[in-house]
Amino acid sequence: EEVQVIDSYKDGGDTMQITKGKCRFWVQTPTNGVDVMQCLEKRAGSKFAYWVIACLNANNASDVKVALEKLVADSSIADRPFLVCRRGFVPELLVIFRKKDSDKHKDVRFDGFEQTFFGFRKGGQPARKLTAVLRNFMSDAQVVLTNMGVETKAPKNMKREEPHGYKDLEEAVAHWGVKRFEHFKGDVAIKQKNKIELDQFERDCSAVFPMLTTWVRPREEVSDDVIFLESEHHQRQCPGCFEEDATHYAKRLTVVRWSQKQQTVVICTVDEWLDGDEHERSSLVLFASAEIGKSKLAHLIAQELTIGKGMDRYTFTKSVDGLGILTYSGDLRKSGCICLMDIKFEAARGKVLGVEDFKAIWDVMEGGVIKDTRYKPANMPAGVPRVMGFQGSPEDAGIWFREHDQSNLGSFLDAVQPRKLANGRPETTSAYKERLNLLVSGFTSHEQAILRRVSIGFPTSSLVTDDFVRRLEGDSASAAATHKSRRAAYWAARRDRE
Repeated sequence: EEVQVIDSYKDGGDTMQITKGKCRFWVQTPTNGVDVMQCLEKRAGSKFAYWVIACLNANNASDVKVALEKLVADSSIADRPFLVCRRGFVPELLVIFRKKDSDKHKDVRFDGFEQTFFGFRKGGQPARKLTAVLRNFMSDAQVVLTNMGVETKAPKNMKREEPHGYKDLEEAVAHWGVKRFEHFKGDVAIKQKNKIELDQFERDCSAVFPMLTTWVRPREEVSDDVIFLESEHHQRQCPGCFEEDATHYAKRLTVVRWSQKQQTVVICTVDEWLDGDEHERSSLVLFASAEIGKSKLAHLIAQELTIGKGMDRYTFTKSVDGLGILTYSGDLRKSGCICLMDIKFEAARGKVLGVEDFKAIWDVMEGGVIKDTRYKPANMPAGVPRVMGFQGSPEDAGIWFREHDQSNLGSFLDAVQPRKLANGRPETTSAYKERLNLLVSGFTSHEQAILRRVSIGFPTSSLVTDDFVRRLEGDSASAAATHKSRRAAYWAARRDRE
């Protein structure tokens, strides 16, 4: 039967294809610990959904293959893209198939079964969520019957006949990770052993396997720091948008920067920083205590900036060292935003960053280089917005800078917090600006140059909505429920054997 492509999406440099082909049946050892309900949420039925996803009570027939085939026949889904399987650790059947377009409005039921229906969670690319569900169902299953599959299609330039350059090969394997790369090396070795002809990409890679291996390992160390929009990783970290999930307090939070040209402080709000051109001039830097949502707000802002710039990824890291690897891989240059959260201002071997390093990190307009990062120097690209968050109370925000010979920067962080007058009222905006202007006028030109690169804020209340937090915690609740049911099934089966 001819293989048909049902859907596809880009994943790094590869194209992932969901296909329909010949029906296959197999028995396997299931993978323990798989959360089959990831990307899913319970639904009352399957009405108005193209994909029907259901969990049925276990079929106790002795011939499982016949039972699954009967389920497919009785449900009239044999000619549709489908997967049915018996779970390995919980006595249930999992079913997923695509309705005909004309049947979308119909509610499907499976006769003779207790059944629970599921649908894809809100947000994210449907093809990615479908791929995750198929892979999870297959991994968790002991017995599988399906006419569907997920295939990885290499980029077109990897299928050409002329030799590839080494840089092309690096970019092709950068996002693979060590496990996939080792599998690829093994497949090439097996082909060579059996005298099967290699394609041009395989031949070129085999010529430089040792060099590529030394690159894939450090790139994998920072793989979680690169977040591709609509990826599974992205949906786990940011299942929402700034407009709906940032609190009103977060949007109206005041941030301050120094204008060297005007010789005065410039005050704006976070949403003005995002919607105007301030994010093209300065980094957003937030100092706050734990658990008010700095990182979550950073994801929401980074997502908006990345979409606005037409990019497909943003960088989110808690280490300065990893920026060197991401520079070499090109990910920093291709990012729509760079987020640095709770980082230490130290590079390799604990070396404290100097004034020029601070300029490189904070300077959106010009960028710069941090030479002492691990593996490779970090080249902070110009024109890529930055969002940073640091943990600590407003009272101790400037301590680190004073301890590392940046006393004036520490003094500014202490002073940037609005004060109350003797009568208990907050100081006026004009008095606030006058006080900061007087302080900064005594700084050196280098220190003033740093302050013009940052918009600083001190949030004290929640930055994201409770609903956003609940969606983030949804995966944990689903995984916990799966683990509980798996434990119950394990002990029930053990009691039956005894």
